[in-house]
Amino acid sequence: MASNPRQGGSFLWSLLDPAILGGALKVSLVVGAALNVINQGQRVWEGQGLLIGHALLNFLVPFCVSAYSGARAHAERAGSATNC
Repeated sequence: MASNPRQGGSFLWSLLDPAILGGALKVSLVVGAALNVINQGQRVWEGQGLLIGHALLNFLVPFCVSAYSGARAHAERAGSATNC
C-alpha cells in the first residue's frame, strides 16, 4: 500500500501545514509589532514616518523563524513516531 506523502517526517509538508503557518503568523504579528516599536518608534514619534522595508523585515524574520522551528519540531516528532 502506498503511503501518504503528507505523513511522516517530511520537513516541507510540515512547513506547509496550515497549523504551522497560522502559528507562525500569530507569532510574527506580535513579535513584529514589538520590533517595529523598538526599532522605529522614535522615528515615528518624531514624525519622520515608517520605513516600510524595515517594517516588513520586522514581521518577516519572526515569521520565518517560527515557521522553521514549528516545521522542524513537527517533522522530527512525525519521524520518531514512524521509527518506533
